[in-house]
Formats: sequence, structure tokens, C-alpha cells
Amino acid sequence: MNEFDDLNLEETQEMDETPETRDLAGESDAEDLPEETGLPSPEETELPEPEDLLEDRPALRELTDEEREALAIPPAERTWHQTELADLARHGDFETQRSFLRDENGDLAETYYGAPGSQRPDGIRFGPEGISLWETKDYGDVNNLLRNMEAQTADRLALFGSDVDITYSVNGSRLSVGDAERLQEKAEELGVNAELILK
Repeated sequence: MNEFDDLNLEETQEMDETPETRDLAGESDAEDLPEETGLPSPEETELPEPEDLLEDRPALRELTDEEREALAIPPAERTWHQTELADLARHGDFETQRSFLRDENGDLAETYYGAPGSQRPDGIRFGPEGISLWETKDYGDVNNLLRNMEAQTADRLALFGSDVDITYSVNGSRLSVGDAERLQEKAEELGVNAELILK
């Protein structure tokens, strides 16, 4: 039995707003984006039906109507919150809305939203190989994105341990080809995974 099999769970308060630790960028209107990004545009990318996107999705939890609606919106037209909903809806083996900290014994424990010293990843999975975290990002400025990834990775490693597996899922409609290359370089430097959301 590992330390996560006997977590001191407390009732988690559900919140509609994301916590400060998530530090996602604000909403961006599609018309404010550069005309040429180098990545496939919404017009060039045929969007599959929401149900097709979920074909191989693990069924840990049921989708909400809000998540299904977000999946039907092209990435370039989504708000940051819709990007998060659509992305995590496709990864049903990750749980959401859970906050964690280290208790007085130094053990990882679940706590309430906003507890001092706590962190609230976008998605978390406890598996036989350890903890996996999923973080969704929607930034128009790649420099801000990379700075956020660097700071958040340090925070996550400090709380969840050096063996935690972290994946950053980034709205690719906001990035140029050069931006995407910098993203992959930063991910390799930090020892994390990075994926682009293109549909």
C-alpha cells in the first residue's frame, strides 16, 4: 500500500471559477489573433463530432452538458474555460475539482478549495505507477505560457513529488509554428509532456 491509498479526504467545495494557482490567461477573441499562425486554421481543420472525440475516452465520470458544448466549439473560438472543459472532457480517467496539501505528518492529503498551501491541478489521476497531473493552457503570448509552465512545474514537483508525471495541454490555435517549437523545447527542459489542442 502506498501513501495515496489512505488519503485523509475532506469534502471538496465545488467552484465555478478556477483558483489563482492555475493562473490561466484570460479570454481572447478570435479576431484579435494573428491572421497567420503557421498551424492549421479552423477553416482548414475539419472538426469531428463531439462523440467521435470521446470514442476512446475512459469512462471514469459522466460528461456534463457544458463539457459537450465546449467540445463542439472550434479551439480558436473557445474561451480559456471552454478550452479547459473540452480538453479534460476527453481525458475521463483524470479527476477534477480536487485540492491537495501536505498534512502535519508530511503526507499528501485532500483538502478544501483555497486552503493555505494547497494546490488544485486541472486534472489528477492516481495509478499503479504513481500520480499523473493534467494542466490545460490557453495563452496568446508564448512567453507568458512558458513562464507559467516553469513556475507551475516547480510548484507541482514540490507538492506531489519528483516522480509525478505532468502533461501540459495547450490550445494550439493561439500559437505559431515557432511558438510550438519553443513549447516543446521548454517541456523537454522541464521534464514534462506537452500536447497541442488542434480540434
